[in-house]
Amino acid sequence: MSQNKKYFVFTSIALVVGLVAGMFLMSVKNKALTSEAAYRTKTVGPMYEGDVAPRPNGDGKVDQADIMQLGRFSAGIDTPINGSEFQRADIAPKDSRGDGKITTTDWVQSGRYATGLDSLQLAGGPSFPPELPPIQLINCGIFHPADTNKDCRIDISEATAFSFRAKSASTIWQQGERYIWNKELQNWVPVSAQP
Repeated sequence: MSQNKKYFVFTSIALVVGLVAGMFLMSVKNKALTSEAAYRTKTVGPMYEGDVAPRPNGDGKVDQADIMQLGRFSAGIDTPINGSEFQRADIAPKDSRGDGKITTTDWVQSGRYATGLDSLQLAGGPSFPPELPPIQLINCGIFHPADTNKDCRIDISEATAFSFRAKSASTIWQQGERYIWNKELQNWVPVSAQP
């Protein structure tokens, strides 16, 4: 492995570890800008994919602060407001400038923009998450422990509250919220993962 590749791998790992630690340390702090009225500010200059910090309008560049904020969005710690902020946060896949969901792939893409691995793009793509289809009554079998209201769905608040104890809740949320009990696997699986 060349010296440059080793440096890049080490730097990437250090950046990810630092960002994850920072997200959890900051999860209780910096909640001052939560009301919609606080976000009514003037937008100046071009708006780039991934430019989400400072909230709500960014600063015209993508850097470590944006990676941190996108990590908070993808972890469900903060929620982007619909419109321009959501559009600049939903940046993966890169070619379509988002897919209507904010996940860890958006967080990784912000790191690629910030480090210059990918050139910045003007904001585009979805400006709000897609509406879920009407809830169909399904028998999900055994309720998942994270499903506090017993509706066979795990929404973001349930996934976030439960995610510290089990990865399956966040996986279900990321894949459409609906789940069923799979007798063969003896586990809960997203409805989209069912054959």
